[in-house]
Amino acid sequence: IFSNGVYHSIEHKVTCNKERERITVTFNLSPNFEAEVGPSLSLINAENPPLFRRVGMEEYFKQFFTLKIYGKKYLDYMRIQPSENGD
Repeated sequence: IFSNGVYHSIEHKVTCNKERERITVTFNLSPNFEAEVGPSLSLINAENPPLFRRVGMEEYFKQFFTLKIYGKKYLDYMRIQPSENGD
């Protein structure tokens, strides 16, 4: 979302291995609920219109956890459809 589609994320996959130990590192953020989530404004111009909608952080989290559309499917929810661009 932040890169406006320039960088693509991958799904996290885990493969269990009895021979080797696995270490997981997590990062927890405390977002400012008054901030907005959307493509970086520096990446948007007439030639590169936004591909994802811009929403408040609070709405972003509410939708993410209540719609039960985790992972990549949430990207589809945030993606601007051609009809929303006036195309």
